Amino acid sequence: MAKTMTATASRNQKTSGKYAAGDGESRGLYLWVRTPERRIWTFRYSLNGKAHEMALGSLAQISLADARATARQLRAQLA
Repeated sequence: MAKTMTATASRNQKTSGKYAAGDGESRGLYLWVRTPERRIWTFRYSLNGKAHEMALGSLAQISLADARATARQLRAQLA
């Protein structure tokens, strides 16, 4: 079973890439690290069989808890 990302881990992640940050109802939430200074929360989802990705905001502006809450709200809207 994969570990769930913590707030500390999200702040300390500096290596480029996309990292799963969702938990249960907030699945589809990712931290996209472009550079150590540019880290963005994204929400990936499927609608009508087509994949989409939505930027939620930067790590500097949005906490992990807020990003998860937003992902849960978006997931509920999709259902």
